[in-house]
This record gives sequence, C-alpha cells and structure tokens, in this order.
Amino acid sequence: MCLQTISADAAVPNAQAKADVAASDFAKAAELTMPIKDGGFRVGEVIVLVDTDGSLRVEKTSLATAIRTILRADALQVLESKMPGSAYVSIPELTAAGLKASYNSSDLEILIEPTVEQRPRGEVTGTASAKTVPADLLGPAHLSGFLNTYFGVAYGRGEDHSGAFEFPAVSLNGAVRWEGMVIEGEAQIDADGMFARRATRLVYDIPDDAIRLSAGDLRLQPGGFFVTPPLLGIAIERSDAALRPTRNVRPTGKRSFRVERASEVRVMVNEREVRSLRVGPGEYDLDDLPLASGTNNVRLLIKDEFGTEENVDFSILFNRTLLSPGISEWSVAAGTTTSPTTFEPEYGDGEPILTGSLRSGLSETLTASFGIQTSKQGALGSAGALTQTPLGLLGLDAAASVSNDIGLGWLLSAELDLNTARFWKALGSIHIGAEIRSEGFATSLEDVDAAGASIRVNGSLSQPLPAGFSMGVSGYFVISPSVSDESFGTSISLSRLVSPDLSLGVSGSYNSTEQDSLDDAGLAGFSLLARLNYRPSAATNLNVEYDAVSRSTTASIGTGFESGASQTSVDLDIEHLSRTESGAVEHIVEADVSHSNSRFEVNGIHTRHVERLGTTLLEARSSVNVGTAVAFADGKVAVGRPIRGAFAIIDTHESLASSDVRLDPFQDTYRATSDGWGPLIVSDIAPYAPTDLTYDVDNLPAGYDTGSGSFNLLASYKSGFALSIGSDSAVTATGILKDAENKPIAFKAGFASSSADQETKIVLFTNATGKFSAQGLKAGEWIIQLNHNPNLRYAVKIADDATGFVDLGDLQPNSEIAQ
Repeated sequence: MCLQTISADAAVPNAQAKADVAASDFAKAAELTMPIKDGGFRVGEVIVLVDTDGSLRVEKTSLATAIRTILRADALQVLESKMPGSAYVSIPELTAAGLKASYNSSDLEILIEPTVEQRPRGEVTGTASAKTVPADLLGPAHLSGFLNTYFGVAYGRGEDHSGAFEFPAVSLNGAVRWEGMVIEGEAQIDADGMFARRATRLVYDIPDDAIRLSAGDLRLQPGGFFVTPPLLGIAIERSDAALRPTRNVRPTGKRSFRVERASEVRVMVNEREVRSLRVGPGEYDLDDLPLASGTNNVRLLIKDEFGTEENVDFSILFNRTLLSPGISEWSVAAGTTTSPTTFEPEYGDGEPILTGSLRSGLSETLTASFGIQTSKQGALGSAGALTQTPLGLLGLDAAASVSNDIGLGWLLSAELDLNTARFWKALGSIHIGAEIRSEGFATSLEDVDAAGASIRVNGSLSQPLPAGFSMGVSGYFVISPSVSDESFGTSISLSRLVSPDLSLGVSGSYNSTEQDSLDDAGLAGFSLLARLNYRPSAATNLNVEYDAVSRSTTASIGTGFESGASQTSVDLDIEHLSRTESGAVEHIVEADVSHSNSRFEVNGIHTRHVERLGTTLLEARSSVNVGTAVAFADGKVAVGRPIRGAFAIIDTHESLASSDVRLDPFQDTYRATSDGWGPLIVSDIAPYAPTDLTYDVDNLPAGYDTGSGSFNLLASYKSGFALSIGSDSAVTATGILKDAENKPIAFKAGFASSSADQETKIVLFTNATGKFSAQGLKAGEWIIQLNHNPNLRYAVKIADDATGFVDLGDLQPNSEIAQ
C-alpha cells in the first residue's frame, strides 16, 4: 500500500483524531492507495482521501479502472451516471448509486458486493480442456518442402501367356512452402521414361479468418446436388473444419444459469459427469457441451458455500451437421473446365464456369444452404434448410437447372431423422426421405441429360433387440412415367454380438434393377449373406462370409505387428467361386503384406487364380510398391516416410552422437527412431491444430539437459518444421563460491553470463555450503555475479569438449579464469 501524507494528523481515522480536529478540511486530508476487494478477492486498487473527521472519499477515476472487469459495461455506465459530479465519492454515495460498498478499517480496504445483474456474464465450457491452447507454440519454417516418391512394378502370367512385367512407373507428389505460400503438384514417370504433370496448384491460407485461396488445377468437392468438374481457375473458400479444426462450429446447446453465491457446479450430460468447477456469484453461459446426436439430458448440480443444493435440468436436441448461429462456410470458384486424360490435363476446349456455395447457421436449430453454377450451357441453383425439430432433424432442399438444350428442370426433396425417444425410448433410429424430380433436371453443366421425371421414397430402421441382437431394415421405391425407370429394393439384416470378440450376422436384399448370371435360376436381384467376425486379439481379425445365392465363400484373416518405429501387417484372403463366366469352379488366393519404418513404406500383393487349391494355375499377378519422401526445412534435409499433411525434421546435436532418440514414444512404439541415416521426419502432423511432439533420448552424457522433452507445434497447410534436440549449451556447471576471506557464500542468488553474449543469463543459487549449480552453459568464458553484491565476480571457462557435469571447484572472487 502506498501512503502519501498531506496532513499527518489524519493518516488513520480513529476516535482520538475526531476529538483533536475541530472540522474537516479537504486540503488537510490524507491520500492513501487502498485495495478494493470483491468476495475476498483483490480486484484492484483505488485512491482514497481520508478526511480529518475520519470519513472516506474514493477517487472515481481509479474506482472505475478497478471495477471495470467485474461489472457489465451498462451497469458501469448506470453507476457513473448516478454518482455525484465531483472527482471523489463517499462510501454512502457509492452505495446510494447502486454499488453496495463498505470500509474495512482493520485491514484498510474497500469491500464491494455487486449484484448478479451487475456482473458480466461468465462462460463455463462443458469440458475442462475445451479451449486450452499451449502458450509456447512453435511456428513452421520460413522455407520448406517435400517430394513423395512411389515406385511400383508388377509381374503377371497366365494359363495362356508367359510372364511379363506390367507398368513399372514412378508417381510423384509434393509441395514447397515459403512464408505461407504453398505450391503443390502431382506428376508421373511412366515405363518409357515420359514425364507427365497431373496437376499444379498455388494455395494461400488466412487461418485467422478460416479462408483459403487456391489457383491452378482445382478439384472441388461436390456441393449439394451439383457436381463441379475439374477446373483451371481460382477459388476462395471459408472452412473452419480445414483451417480452424479446434474451433467448435456446431451448436453446443448453449444454456444460461445463475448463482447468487460462490458455488461448486457439476455438469452432467446423459448421466455422465463432464466437468466440475467453482464459480463466483453471477450469470453464466454453459457452452461447448460434449453432446451426442439426438436428445441429450443435461443436469447442473449446484452447491453453494453454505451447503444449499440446487439442480437444473434441461434437454438438448443436437446434430453434428448443423452450424452455430453466425457461423458460415462458403466457397466461390471460377475457371475453365479441363478434360481428364491418362496423364496431363487438357485445357484447349475448356468452357468457363462460375460456381459457389454457402452454408450458414441462422439459429441453434436452423442451418441454411445455397448453391449456384453457371456457364454458357446453362445454370444450376439450389437452396436448402436443415433444422432440428421436436420430431427430429429435418432437411428440405429445392434445386433447379436450366440448359440451352433441354430447358428447365427442378427437384424437391425432404429427409427426416426421427427423434424416436419422443415416442418410445426403446425404439431405434429411423430415417425417411422423399424426392420429386422433374423431367430434364441435370446435376452437371457438362453432362446435361434429359432424365425422366420420377418420385422416390426411402426409409430405414436400425433397431437394438434383446439378448445382444440388432436389426436393420431399409427400402426404396421409384415411380416414373417410364416403366423401365421404375424400381424398388429392400434389405434386412440381423446380427448378434456373442462376445466382445465374436459377432454373427445374416442379411438379405432384393433390388429389382439388378441383373446377373443367375437370372435363369429366378434369383436375379436377390442376395443372402451370412457373416462371422472374430477378433482373437486387438491386432488380429478373422472374417468369413457366405453368399447363399451364388454359393461362394470368402475367408480373410489379417494381423499386425508393431515394434519400435516399424509396423507390419499381413492379410490373407481366400475366395471360393462356385460359378464363373466359363462355368468352371475357381478359387482366388490373395496375400497382402505391408511394412513401414522411419524411412520408407513398402507394400507387396500376390494374387493367384486356380481351379482348386494346389492345382492348375489360371492367372497370377505380383506387385510391389515402395514409397519414401525427401524433405527440407530451413536448411535441414531428411529422408523419411511419405508425407501426408505437415511434417517436422528433427536433428540431434553433435554432442548426442552416441545417444538414441525416439520420437513420440508410447509404450514400446514410436513414430521414428535414430538409425544412423541422419535427421528424422515426422510425416503426418495435422495442420492448424496444436500438436505435442514428445521425445526421449537414451545414453545421455551425465548432467546433459535436453530441455522440456517435447515440442509444441502449430502447423499450417503442408508446412515443415526444422527442430533440434540438444545443443552446445548442455553443460551443467557446479562449484563453491567463496568470498574474499575464503568463506562460503551461503543462500545467495545470482547469474552466469557469457562473455560472448551478455544477454544470456543463467540463474543460479548457492546452498548452505556455498555450492551452486548452473544448467545450460556452453563452451567459452563466463562471468558469475551475485545479486546482493554486484562487485563479487567470478570468471570461469568451460572447455570446448565439455558436456554434462563440469565441476569448477572452489571459486574466489575476481580470480583467474577457472579451467
């Protein structure tokens, strides 16, 4: 507390001061700086004048600054308008203006008690880590890039032809990023050595606004009822899912609650506790709840400081396809169509196209969507609404197309995911839908087809049954003026989970449009399958399937092995076909082996067609594919597994040449490990999401400091990181500091600074015997200074080959440099 005495007689109000001072004199008051507290917690400081009669006046400017964070803006404005116009306000005047206040004379502090209505609305997240982001995130390298290379070769032979190699080729894809700008592409080198470019794009992201700009060969995702052809052009899109994946853009059932006193709040969702925390008095918005699709039962268990308990219950209908109010996702693209070829795209005959789409959250339960495409051939447009109703999630869509060749066409559709719990809690999930399509409606400006009019209805039921059984039923029916276009189909399945490792199932279906070789048996369109699935271990799976219509059987077994940074999987499939087009019985055997380690991945497949196992060979084919990547980032170069996303190159300092590094270790596995082939690559870092990349180092020199043991990364699109484990500042120096009289300097703090870098300061402390330990020094000359007496200096030198612990012995002030 700061005290500036204007009149020393009234520094602290008491009865004696009142008796000695005849009248209050503002000019003779004492000015104090007092803490102001809310519920026992200090919120700031205010300037107070203590008059000679013992009364207090609070300076309004300092008061407004102190309480700004604990009062709503409108409540603060009302308070200021009701206070007197003078620069100071008394405690009674402050209470009369609406803020209850008192003076604690024993502790010299101002106490306030804002009402719940005056406090700002707080926010309580449904999970403790919902908005937690590490503070020490590392950004990507300024310049980085990678090239994935896949080499494949196949060899086949048959009953009527000798063996021959098939299509040896090299497939390439990669990207280069510089200061946020990414150029990426794909290419291929065929068996004749011909190079063919498949696509090239320039991408620039604005992650704070979730916006991506692209130019070049575009492959846009289908939007609504429309298919966008490959384009050579430019595109701009806003996507939280791609550029802000940690942001929750789905409605989370925001609800409000109020507490009058400090309380403990437990948040329960579907009878499961998801959060427990303490809050002060006020109004709170409950947000970011971990909800499941459908109806969610939420309960707040509130217990205040006096033990009074209160429960707040409510239900929330939720679906992950909705967007929160005010959240929008959109894209706009313009360009000319490209013609797909075996290798390079062709641009010569391209038609200009403009396309755009928008999805926007209008409320917690309503999301709207729009789409449009235009070209010289015509235009397509759509509008839709997705809304959560008491009956369930309802989707309504309308679309229209107009073309120069066939004129106007339109489509209307509706789908409902029924909220079955509203009718019967034991009922499973039900989906129903209907679509009306006019003649001439087209879904693509490139492939305008005069399709006939039709009405389609469909529905499905997924129902859990007693004794571990579950059932699924679905069907559809299409009505059309053209008899040949009418069709219908239905399917039913029944399964049972016998144990956590064993499940059995049977399913049957009929589709009136299917024709096959069994038509002469009267079974066209029918299927009847029986399945068995068994998992003897977490890594092994056995599946057997029997088709009763075609009388064919398929058995497959797969297993995997993990050891260190290596992963291996083996799959074996055996298929018995009772009939083929030639009328012969045929068996197909296929073995698939995959292996990956820190540097490459390889996959081999061998397939054999025989009449019977171990008899006449009809056909055989073997193929091998090998993938690897070369990457660079800010001067570091490494070879590793193909890169899928962002990547990090991790090098080790030369002082750790005899040590083993393991990246992201978990039990006996890790993503990469030292192998003597240079820096390592972590090749699958998710962009725009905080990533904690941990590491372990074995065989460390004694006393060597490798840092925190992790890198906190925030990657951008196809970015790279240049990271190092260890450094030349890995020496831990110890010694005993003594004064001029050769006595140990006990319990003092100081620092060591490098003669070459005065800005670097290593904090150190001495114990009862004067011994200190300074961690993070490197070779060179250092000066040790103590805070209590800057004149005490100790000059030391760390040898060039020093690592780990270095004992400097007894050090005298201003002594010669210790070796």
